[in-house]
Amino acid sequence: MQENKKNTLLSYQNSEGLIATSHIKTTADGNMYIGSDEVECIDEIKELGSFIRSSPNLWSIAKFNIQIKKYGKARSSAPIIGIPFDVALQSIIEGKTNIKSMYYLDDETSTKELEGRLIAYNQKKGDEIIFQLWQVLPYDLPTYYVHGIFDLHLRMFSHFDGALIFMDEKTKSRMQWEPFIPEKKFPYMKLFRLDGQIDTEEAKDMMHFYLPINELYEEYGIHLKIKKVIA
Repeated sequence: MQENKKNTLLSYQNSEGLIATSHIKTTADGNMYIGSDEVECIDEIKELGSFIRSSPNLWSIAKFNIQIKKYGKARSSAPIIGIPFDVALQSIIEGKTNIKSMYYLDDETSTKELEGRLIAYNQKKGDEIIFQLWQVLPYDLPTYYVHGIFDLHLRMFSHFDGALIFMDEKTKSRMQWEPFIPEKKFPYMKLFRLDGQIDTEEAKDMMHFYLPINELYEEYGIHLKIKKVIA
């Protein structure tokens, strides 16, 4: 029966494996349905999905990696090389062509007992800034990836998405010690995507809920701005 439900979800997925919110019915108590099946965002983006749902504008332009609802229990100072998110973005707006930043944390000081790295890269291309971020975890775990396109005329993001990337050990090892930008050659699983006008505070809020090690993203200047999130 569970396999049949999974097959039903497949019919709603786009080529990236994401399902548009237009296919999702929501209830006042926070539940989500596709047809008669109760569904939820996959574990890695549950909090992010709740945040996006709290904003009708973001919800209307979002697509998510969705699973059938699972019942039961669902599954926290970093040294710096580089500059924080807001400063990097403003520097590109004012004329720099690219900026790399790197933050690192060992497992002894991480609240989640995970060693991690955060590498961010802003690059100006024409009238846009291409934003990329990787949160690199130990070798047996996937890398959390964020990609955004910032419109220099609107001063807003026009696109924002996230994925898990399954990198080899050699690449992860290199990213431990330098702000290395990896090739786009590894298997990945897209988790969410938004196409539309997204301001920088909304982009930071989404990264806050998405990225797993808070010490890393907080050092990068990703602090929660919203006051309320629908559970």
